[in-house]
Amino acid sequence: MGLERLPEQARVVEAMCPLSDCPSMSKVRIISVEGGKGLQRRCLDMGIFPGSEVIVLMNYGGKMQIRCRKSCFAVGQGLAGKIFVANE
Repeated sequence: MGLERLPEQARVVEAMCPLSDCPSMSKVRIISVEGGKGLQRRCLDMGIFPGSEVIVLMNYGGKMQIRCRKSCFAVGQGLAGKIFVANE
């Protein structure tokens, strides 16, 4: 499956929730990042900030794989639990 096909196949999250609760292949928009300056800086460096679009590639309870813009990242459940998202 090519990355260019992911947005059409992405599932939608119903309401605002932590990123850690999003199923695999869901397309979401970042609402807020709850944490200290270090956490917010780390997210900003990855392109994760309010208003940005993220696709959850894999989420099986451990580290999750996300795509933000044209980059893919592995994110732990702790960090993902502090990022709040809503459906795209």
